[in-house]
Amino acid sequence: MLSRHERFTRRPVRLKICGCPIEVMPKKSLGQNFLIDKNITSKIISCVCLGPGSIVVEVGPGTGALTEKLLQTGAVVYAIEIDKRLCNILEDKFKGNNNFFLKHADILDFKLSELNLNKKATLIGNLPFNVSSQIIAKFLPQSEYLNEIFVTVQKELAIRLVSSVGTRDTGSISLFVHFYSKPKILFTIKRTCFRPVPKVDACFVSLKLKSSSKISQVDTQMLFSIIRAAFNQRRKTLYNSLKTSFDAQKLKFAFSHSGIDQIRRPETISLDEYIDLMNCLKQSD
Repeated sequence: MLSRHERFTRRPVRLKICGCPIEVMPKKSLGQNFLIDKNITSKIISCVCLGPGSIVVEVGPGTGALTEKLLQTGAVVYAIEIDKRLCNILEDKFKGNNNFFLKHADILDFKLSELNLNKKATLIGNLPFNVSSQIIAKFLPQSEYLNEIFVTVQKELAIRLVSSVGTRDTGSISLFVHFYSKPKILFTIKRTCFRPVPKVDACFVSLKLKSSSKISQVDTQMLFSIIRAAFNQRRKTLYNSLKTSFDAQKLKFAFSHSGIDQIRRPETISLDEYIDLMNCLKQSD
């Protein structure tokens, strides 16, 4: 049985394709919340600075409201859409546009290498709230294909993405994002700008990817295994959080040689300090 919120908000989205009115029922299983506010789509375009020759990978174009604006800049748009119903709508809507390419695929399974891009692209998307973190985690390390990521995400997640060290919002995803990019919240989007109306507001966020040369010098697998272990028990001291995952003697060696006080909390440790701790752990082998 639908909740009162769902009965009120989960209605067909009405739009016109080639002058013909149609209705689309959003799928809750796919986390579909279509952006319907034209002022917001225009504001997004003003933030991303695209033009002829730009390449865009659009995640979940939906009914094509933002896609239309992207194409008007002269950019080449590769749209990745999982919903076959919407693919049919998009094909009709942009039929004959030589700058539009559609892929029917799950973005979490899709590989950017399949596009055979001749230059770096900008990834843009109104992300489903239920898989936003997974999509960001998948594409942030791909600076060989992307130069910047612009995404609409749940406001609570946006705050965590940009959170700096020492705040209660800081988590493992905060450090992951700061390692690979320079994150910034560009503006807030009210929940009423979407259909169906979600229970929370959203934010439009930019993630400017860092050069891969410095990143390649770090053992990222070990670094983030340390960070995840630390934040799995964030109320404990850093040493107590890590001792269930790493050898106690090696940890003591790492703390003494890194100069990090082992009684500090995980959210007070900077990214550079986690890297230092990782390097000292490696030296203890």
